[in-house]
Amino acid sequence: MSVRVRLRPLAAALACAASGCLVTGGVFVDRNGDGRRQLGEPGVAGAVVALERRQFTTTDADGLFTMTGGVPGDIVWVRVPDGFRPGPAWTIVVPQQALSLPLVPLTAAEAAAPLTFVVGADTHVTTDPADPWDPGELTDVLDQATGQAVPPRFLTIVGDLTQSNAQPEFDRLQRGLAAQPAPWVPVPGNHDWYDEGMTYRAMYGPDNYSFDIGDVHVIVWDTNLGAEDQLAFFADDLARVAPAMRVVALGHEPPSDEVAAELEALGVDYLFTGHWHANRRVDHGALTEWGTQPLVMGGLDQSPAGYRVVDLDGPAPVIDERERLVRPQLALISPHPGSCAAPRARALTVAAALDGATPTVQARIDCGRPQTLTAVGGWDFAGRLPPLTPGTHTR
Repeated sequence: MSVRVRLRPLAAALACAASGCLVTGGVFVDRNGDGRRQLGEPGVAGAVVALERRQFTTTDADGLFTMTGGVPGDIVWVRVPDGFRPGPAWTIVVPQQALSLPLVPLTAAEAAAPLTFVVGADTHVTTDPADPWDPGELTDVLDQATGQAVPPRFLTIVGDLTQSNAQPEFDRLQRGLAAQPAPWVPVPGNHDWYDEGMTYRAMYGPDNYSFDIGDVHVIVWDTNLGAEDQLAFFADDLARVAPAMRVVALGHEPPSDEVAAELEALGVDYLFTGHWHANRRVDHGALTEWGTQPLVMGGLDQSPAGYRVVDLDGPAPVIDERERLVRPQLALISPHPGSCAAPRARALTVAAALDGATPTVQARIDCGRPQTLTAVGGWDFAGRLPPLTPGTHTR
């Protein structure tokens, strides 16, 4: 949501002529999160501001900006800098009105959190009464996905949010997202674009935008555009990004080999996509793409519904693919209950999955000392059985 307020030095600062509107406004620190600029809420200097994807500028020392060629109804967005709540921050060009772009600062705990985020895809929300994927289902899987020891920096669904681009479907999606504390990073898909983006943009703002978290620059791009327009946006956006930044792009449809090669040349490091309803990884030279299966329903490749937890805290990404759980899972796998085990020590394996976090799993035999098992991939946690005497043993 965007809130527009008139900044005192810019009253009546937006005028329109045949060539378009003079667009002026300011970016400020919204310390109380109410969207209105008040005393003690300073401007943000050096913030990148864009008029749609046509024009970019940078705020001055007071957080103010000026651009030309705007059209009433155009979207103006600010690249959210590190230290503020990520996602689209935007407003709409209105004649004779200065624009205001509030940025909500992170809490100390949020700023200190690991650089992790959750990627889902292809929810295809409908309002069909026969559709089993209702807001309760979506809320449940999102609670699982973000139910980590430390909340993720943001949550994204990389396109095809809705099935037929209808307003009631977007409303139903919002009800599913309502309880989510994680910042929401929307990405448009082809199923969200049957009206050329009118409904999507009215709710979520720009279909192309970017933001920074730590040393990571995140680009959301609209794959409904032609290849030339997609690459032009990447080039214009990345022209204002420090070369040392790692670049992550979130889009719906995977790029062609030709577009991927251009993205690699522009400095994009990682892509997260959906569209094919499959769980896959594709290496485009030095550029790596992860395609995620649908969030709530199973994939066409027989993969279960799921999502990815992405950890960029280290120099290389750690990508944890997780399944959507109907119920928590905890079971002894080896030795199987009721089976015979060798007297000497042997492997102990437990399957455990509760939510989006990696659980701590402990086991003990015959009320002995608990041992913490080691995560070895998937749902498996491994340890060693102690030497066993003949007879029946309990876990």
